[in-house]
Amino acid sequence: MKFYSSKVYDFERSYNMAFWLRLLESEGIEKITLEIMKTDKECTDFFYCRHFAEVGERGNCGKMCEAYLPRNNKSGICKHWAHCLTGSGKFIEIKRKKRK
Repeated sequence: MKFYSSKVYDFERSYNMAFWLRLLESEGIEKITLEIMKTDKECTDFFYCRHFAEVGERGNCGKMCEAYLPRNNKSGICKHWAHCLTGSGKFIEIKRKKRK
């Protein structure tokens, strides 16, 4: 799944395209420019928790977390663990659909 970020709206977080399309509709925004995000392979000291939508330090994800859910249903890496993202330098512009 691709994620996108905006320099204007909540620039520290990235969201999927469905979020941005809903935002355009709900806020009445005509168009918005988004940066396509990519996996930050150099970020090895941190991780992104999809459950809490927060960045954490490596080593702070595990059985002590209330949302811990192993990917193999036994033990190991949590289903919610993900690499951090960074901007790719590629931008797209999306526009709100016109209603009839």
